Amino acid sequence: MGSFNKYENLGKYHTLEKEKKGAFKDGTDILIRSGRDGNPIIRAMFGILSGLLTGAIFLVILRFSFDYTYLQAGIITVVYTVFVCIGLAFSSICRCIMAVLVPNFFTGKGRVIILSIIFGVMLSGPIANISHNFKESGNSLACSIDLINTQLQVLQRKLEEPVKDMAIYVNKQKEVLDKTIFAAHRSIVEAQSTLEEINQTLATAGPTLEALYQVCSQKRSVVFPFRDIEMQF
Repeated sequence: MGSFNKYENLGKYHTLEKEKKGAFKDGTDILIRSGRDGNPIIRAMFGILSGLLTGAIFLVILRFSFDYTYLQAGIITVVYTVFVCIGLAFSSICRCIMAVLVPNFFTGKGRVIILSIIFGVMLSGPIANISHNFKESGNSLACSIDLINTQLQVLQRKLEEPVKDMAIYVNKQKEVLDKTIFAAHRSIVEAQSTLEEINQTLATAGPTLEALYQVCSQKRSVVFPFRDIEMQF
């Protein structure tokens, strides 16, 4: 009796397993072998799930491969995911493109494309580093040129200061010499004027002195006549 119940339960288990396999097979047949417009809800669910999966992958690529911030990567991913989910949920063409595109990555050409992408991602870091180094080298060279230019300007100012001081000193000495020459010339002119006045005075006083001398001589002759006669002898 116990063994009969055992075999009966085992038969029920096998029957349940067959029913589960049949239901799963029927579900896959409904999804795969249905027409383009059949089972839209299931197709939309799978399309949305596929869009969310590709959006998550796209977010990881943007953040860790292209160094976008979380905010930038999130905004781009949300826009991308919304369009992809809508396309996969409501467009059979988008689902066909996705269904054809994904298996191609597992072929020879697809592996070449994936390796090319990986190789490009691997080289993006060193190339960016080289570009950054070139940029920093250019900035350093520009700073060196600015420093040399500044030093040359300082040296030029240092060299110009003695020359400017010498020019200022020469100009001052020239002004002093001009003033001295002008004063000497003025003194000479004043002396010449004084001499001319003295000469004119003497020229004017000459006849007067001569007349005075004649008058004095006549008066002397009258006062001392005998002395003049004695002086004549």
